[in-house]
Amino acid sequence: MRIEPVKIGALFYRTVSFKYASSVDSVSGAIEYGGRFNPPYRLGRELCNLAHGFGYLYTASNPLTCLFECSHVLRGLDKDDFQSVFVEPTLLVCLKVESDNVLDLRNPAVQQLLGLSQWDLSALDHRAVLNARGSLTPLQALGVAAYRSGRFSGILTPSRFADVIPSFCFSFLPPEVHYEIQDSSGLLSNARKTGTVSGAPP
Repeated sequence: MRIEPVKIGALFYRTVSFKYASSVDSVSGAIEYGGRFNPPYRLGRELCNLAHGFGYLYTASNPLTCLFECSHVLRGLDKDDFQSVFVEPTLLVCLKVESDNVLDLRNPAVQQLLGLSQWDLSALDHRAVLNARGSLTPLQALGVAAYRSGRFSGILTPSRFADVIPSFCFSFLPPEVHYEIQDSSGLLSNARKTGTVSGAPP
């Protein structure tokens, strides 16, 4: 069975620390340190023979999901166990995203074909530990395969918090997806020019 890309056109959300407001859609950190669907550049070069690093930009279909997924709320072992954690001042942005070639891992048939379960897609992957040992996570290996195929510009996945907030996540390659950051106030435009957010906490 061949996995066919799907189209998507929707609003998605992303959070970043205020200190990164001027580069809210940058994947440089993901390229250097690795992300859910891409290895750190060093491991990509050593293990996958990738001459150039790549990174997926994380977004979510619901702003609360985005905040939760970015570890602003940590989930314990029990499904109703939520633990608040200290975070820096955070910026939430909205992106209008359109793409014609997305890998939809929310589809049970696709999950089965790839040998994945709902748990595989929503559990914490401990990638920092595995990457430090010189290994990729299963999802990073999947991201490399999707990237190498040249057929997919992004990956849709269930959220870890879908039972609490009906939503999903979209990780995409910025150069290959059409997106617009909603910035009617001009806040982000000013941040890109000055490197700071006017009126933001110091």
